[in-house]
Amino acid sequence: MQASDRIPFHVRPAHHSNQWLIEFGTFPDPSAGFMQILEVLEANGAEVLHRRKLLGESLIQFHTPHGRILLTLDAWDKIFLMADEPQAQLQPIVAWLESQAGWRRADATVHIRKAAASDREVLVSMAQTIILSQFEEFLGAEAVKNHIERGAAAKEIDEHLHQCDVLMLGGDLVGFAVYFDDLLHLMMIAPGHQRQGLGQQLLTHVETRLFTKHPRIRLETFEGNDIALNFFQSAGWSAQSKQSDPETGIPRIHLEKVRPQSQN
Repeated sequence: MQASDRIPFHVRPAHHSNQWLIEFGTFPDPSAGFMQILEVLEANGAEVLHRRKLLGESLIQFHTPHGRILLTLDAWDKIFLMADEPQAQLQPIVAWLESQAGWRRADATVHIRKAAASDREVLVSMAQTIILSQFEEFLGAEAVKNHIERGAAAKEIDEHLHQCDVLMLGGDLVGFAVYFDDLLHLMMIAPGHQRQGLGQQLLTHVETRLFTKHPRIRLETFEGNDIALNFFQSAGWSAQSKQSDPETGIPRIHLEKVRPQSQN
């Protein structure tokens, strides 16, 4: 079996939590992968306590000799195993996975670099996927449909590829940011890698670079994009004004952040 055919996984701390987890790569059939990991746990002595579905997620809680483990298949088809004590609870599972031909422990190193021409297709695909899956709630179905049909995402990437940095998780491109002058123009994290602290790492990277030349930096987001708005405000950005978007008619909220005194 080629390494590229094996399902990757890595162990990392959970975002905004003291827990640790095993994060699995993409399965050809996520539901089958979920059941496969369930079998791995049971083979290692874990007992099912209860199962439930919540907001598009499937969850199974297990009892082990060292405590409880939670197996999750989330709304973006990502699979996680979460535990309170990684050494005691997760290490036997990690050792078992590493001994099997169908799994490989992946490099979980995060690094950020300038985008290259060879990244274009991945960036366009990521942008289109995020727009289709997450923007309809605040833009509306018709605006999203028009955006995709006229190739707006591809045009945006082509225009700003030279002003784009990409976030790599191991060997995978999982996020990007476009910024220039005093403006964070665009930032996206792949759906399967959201809520893991990667967005904060990328935002900090961009802020640091913008603040080297500008005491005050800015960005815009659509009204109704509460996830983005809450994310930026929690990172110290503040809403300054609102203006109707000429293309969609939907208000865009203008946010700013002032360079911290420690960077002056």
